[in-house]
Amino acid sequence: MKYKNLYKFRVMNTNALACLANCNLWFSKLDDLNDPFEGIYDIDTLVDNMTRQELFDLAHKILSISRPAENVDQRTDYLIGLYLAKGQMSFEVAAKKFVKEMVRKTMTEMRKHSGVLSLSSDKPTEDHKFDLMESNVANLHMWSLYSDGLRGFALHFDGEELTRSITELNDSKFAFNPVNYDIKAASPKLAVDKSEIIDSSSLFQALNTKHEIFSNEVEFRVLSKSFGLKKYSPESLKHVFIGERMPSGQVELLKLIVNSKYKNTKMLRVVTIKNSFHIELKELEED
Repeated sequence: MKYKNLYKFRVMNTNALACLANCNLWFSKLDDLNDPFEGIYDIDTLVDNMTRQELFDLAHKILSISRPAENVDQRTDYLIGLYLAKGQMSFEVAAKKFVKEMVRKTMTEMRKHSGVLSLSSDKPTEDHKFDLMESNVANLHMWSLYSDGLRGFALHFDGEELTRSITELNDSKFAFNPVNYDIKAASPKLAVDKSEIIDSSSLFQALNTKHEIFSNEVEFRVLSKSFGLKKYSPESLKHVFIGERMPSGQVELLKLIVNSKYKNTKMLRVVTIKNSFHIELKELEED
């Protein structure tokens, strides 16, 4: 696990407090995320570069899946007859149209039923050294955009324990992946496996690709086959960082929850440094 430190930046509201009190994290529908380009994929690159042999092999695989009772010779004879009847151009157009429609349907289903937990991470290093002030806790962009301008809080998780506990405590399948940042959308690939038409991992790659303008968020995603609340272990939460603009009454409420549910979790205050674009951490008692 290269991503040993994972973060969740939160605004201060009832849902965030309820999740914290019950050791829950919310897995959103992909369609509910705020990036309008979420889940965008490039299918044209795939179909435009398919060779004549790949198109014929693809048609053969489609037949083997849809007509399993027939043998190889029967399928081949059928395809040759179809090829001759339609002509090369129509045959290729039909095969490419099939690929596009299959990808569209698959991605629509994945977006409709899958859940995603968006976390932030530190850039992975070989030695896994951790320095709070060099970590993503000091990312002012995250505090401004996702924690209401230092009026909210951030959760710091042990990556290994969080992924382990999510997997063990919930009845679902999960995939853990860093987001890939690029200037172009990811392109699905044809499957090598005989039982698949489109490589499923390439579809997940499309769901995990965002424009490089978001790269400073260093996003790490947990994908699930269902959306909604998922449990995690309290031992996975290492720190709770509280923005300096959070009112004192809300700070006390947050302290009550953390002290009652998370025995080994430390709470620190995030404070901006005067005349600079940097922050420092203080003990709560120093406020």
